[in-house]
Amino acid sequence: YLLSFLISYLLFLPNHEKLIKIPCLPENRFVLALLILFCVFSSFLLLLNLSLGLKAAPTYGSESMYIAYEALSSLPLILRQAYGLIVSNGMILIVQISLLLALFLKWKNKVYRYILYLWLFLLLITNILFMGNRTTFILIFIASILMYNQFVKPLNLIKALALALFLLCTFFMIGIMRGGAGLAENVQYLKTNAVSANLSFNQANEFQVLFGGNYDLLWMKEAGRLQDVPTQLIFYDLVMLVPQQFLPFEKINVQTWYLNQSTCPSYFMFNPISQAIIGFGWAELVLRGCLLGFMLAKIRGWYVKHSASFWVTVFYFYISIISYYAIRGAAIYVLLASTLYRFIPLYVLVWVMAGCRRRVSAHCTVALPSVGN
Repeated sequence: YLLSFLISYLLFLPNHEKLIKIPCLPENRFVLALLILFCVFSSFLLLLNLSLGLKAAPTYGSESMYIAYEALSSLPLILRQAYGLIVSNGMILIVQISLLLALFLKWKNKVYRYILYLWLFLLLITNILFMGNRTTFILIFIASILMYNQFVKPLNLIKALALALFLLCTFFMIGIMRGGAGLAENVQYLKTNAVSANLSFNQANEFQVLFGGNYDLLWMKEAGRLQDVPTQLIFYDLVMLVPQQFLPFEKINVQTWYLNQSTCPSYFMFNPISQAIIGFGWAELVLRGCLLGFMLAKIRGWYVKHSASFWVTVFYFYISIISYYAIRGAAIYVLLASTLYRFIPLYVLVWVMAGCRRRVSAHCTVALPSVGN
């Protein structure tokens, strides 16, 4: 799958990239609209938390996770959909990336640098204290590194590898440490793991979950236990793009379906490997890899051509940092849904709030040398 993706991406990538330009800093009214939306989305999530106990990033104690799941399930369909559009690598993340880019474009001003440092520090402290979902924390830091490399100072290979290793270790450390309902319990959990190398190295991580779930699915197929795979799972990328209100049937929860099939059920990540197993095998897997490579190569070429645009740059960085779903989730669906139901509606909403007239300043044509692909 990854080899097919790589070959397709390199094949369709533009041969000669133009100079990447510094994007235009949006007018204050657009930044204000982004700040207002961030407050609105945060208030919406806070309201759900206070009224129903639904946290966007719950701690990973079993009781907290159960409460969060029950609270989400109790919401009306339209609110569940709104919640998913905002939280799941959704609109609030795009708003954060937009504000992050605006700060980097003001890098020379110390005030904006200090705001950026404070923001990243608060993200770090919040994650340490509550040990909830790592996604936002890790993605914002990755976006910060990419933007620093692109718009401030290119990182050499040693620094890039050191930062990548630091983020990976931090990602795993939080994964090993979390599990309690609070900081004290998580610290004790870490101490317990630290004195037992065997226990530490046997902690389930995302790589193991991805491999284990697909291996289990493949075993069930070879054992003849997957005779009646629902058609909507085979065409998952298309079915999931249609809102439930417009479908004559109920969408199947892939996690629930897998748990009902498996003899050793656990958390399951439905990704292109899974789709090929229940679908058309190796041919489908290669096709999916090639299609994803083609789509991302075209996005890269489009970004390079329009890199002076603030919103094109935001979209490119957004797609870049959620590209881990190329293997963690249903890649084609995530790419299409993130564009159609998250980025485009947010883009329109910001323009409606800020006004549809845009003025481009003359200093937006400063060029930077292209820094890798």
